[in-house]
Amino acid sequence: MVLHQAASFGKSSASSVSPGLSAACAPLRVRMAGDVSLGAVLVDATPPKGGEDPAFALKVWRDGRLIHTITSPHQMSRLPDGLGSVWQFELSGNHTITRAAFATTPDELWQ
Repeated sequence: MVLHQAASFGKSSASSVSPGLSAACAPLRVRMAGDVSLGAVLVDATPPKGGEDPAFALKVWRDGRLIHTITSPHQMSRLPDGLGSVWQFELSGNHTITRAAFATTPDELWQ
């Protein structure tokens, strides 16, 4: 199983995202039909233009608990083992996200 999400986000605290705008990405919350173990994540992003210092973070929650924080795009990250039925992903920073994929195994990210 692979979940995909794309959005733009930036330094503001807006709760919604429109294409082409730089705004905070509202957390993506996914409720599964049963317990699932997501084991890998990959985010592709374009850094800001115009001399801004790049900032990026992806926080991953499983059943209401923060389990992992990623601070660099373009690198596959493994998530801690564990089952969960409610997964939440929160992007922050000033990059434009072109792809965010969450999968049960690293191999699934490349399919």
